[in-house]
Amino acid sequence: MRPPFGVGIFKVIEMKLFTAFVMMCLLVPSVFGAEDVPASSRDYVAEAAEYKIKADQGDADALFYLGGMYATGHGVAKDHSKAVELIALSANKGNRLAKKMIGVMK
Repeated sequence: MRPPFGVGIFKVIEMKLFTAFVMMCLLVPSVFGAEDVPASSRDYVAEAAEYKIKADQGDADALFYLGGMYATGHGVAKDHSKAVELIALSANKGNRLAKKMIGVMK
C-alpha cells in the first residue's frame, strides 16, 4: 500500500526538522562557549575556519558543529551531503548528538 502523500513529502519534512534542530544547536551560545556574544553578531565565517582546523585534526565536536554549519549555511556554503558526511564522521568518533542526528539525516 502506498503512503497517501508519497514518500517525497516525508523526506522534505525530515529535512525541515533536521534543519530546525541544527539551527537550535547553532544558535544556543553556550554550546559554542560564547555565552556573552549574541548569535546575530557572531562571525560564522571565522568560527567555520576554526572548526575546520580542529575537524582536520579529528576532533569529534568540531566535525559535528562544522557539519551543522554546512547544513544551515552559516559561515560556509550550504551543502547537505557535506553536512551528512561530517556529522557521520563525528558519530563514528563518538559524538552522542551526531549519533542521534545521523538517523534523521539519511
